[in-house]
Amino acid sequence: LQDAPLEQGTDAALYGNLRYIQASCYFQLGRYEEALAGYQEAAALSPETADYVRDLAVCYAKLGQFDLAQETMEDLQKLGSAGADALLIAGEIAAASGDDEAALEQFQQAAEQAEDPALLSRCILSLADCCERLGPAYLETEIQWLQEAQSRLDSSASLVHTERLAAAWTRLASEEPDRRQECYENALACYEDLAARGGASLTARLNTAAVRQYLGRYPEAEQELLALAQEFPEDYRPFLRLALLYAG
Repeated sequence: LQDAPLEQGTDAALYGNLRYIQASCYFQLGRYEEALAGYQEAAALSPETADYVRDLAVCYAKLGQFDLAQETMEDLQKLGSAGADALLIAGEIAAASGDDEAALEQFQQAAEQAEDPALLSRCILSLADCCERLGPAYLETEIQWLQEAQSRLDSSASLVHTERLAAAWTRLASEEPDRRQECYENALACYEDLAARGGASLTARLNTAAVRQYLGRYPEAEQELLALAQEFPEDYRPFLRLALLYAG
């Protein structure tokens, strides 16, 4: 990613939207300092745009700048935005403070109230992060909400949730041996759905092969890994997985 300078004659609102999009990409990559700069600029250019102000507050919370997160949330409330937006920010503050149980409750309430797809997506991803940190006892909750994302978001907006859901089913298979077959079948269904939508990353495809191997579908696992070895000859992972497949 490269920050775009504001050129003479560029519409400020358009540039603000560009910086917001860049910041959101940085945020998804976990590069919160760079995201913060973008959100600050976007909110400064369009202080009446609630999405910019909300995500600026969330980013402050992620960086542990709780006073600024609270102040920015108050600015958001002055714009007439409350409800799910405020709950999301409160959840991020709680999560960054180490109180994941309180954060989970806030995120769940936010997701229940969210009507905007982008807000719903952010709520459920943060909720899933909380569940993962809280451990295996929260796997069913994580799965439930990721399935909720699949049902409430359109196909292009739910790709990352589907990949997260596949990973959650795989973790549940390890935690509950009696349900291993069911869990791996559900994980495979998610990965195959990703592939059908053209959204399967290299990691997702490697995991698809691994799940097929766990299910005893060795020829399909081998076929996937051989294809990956051809497509990514400089990446060692397909070759390593093939060696493990043949050794097993």
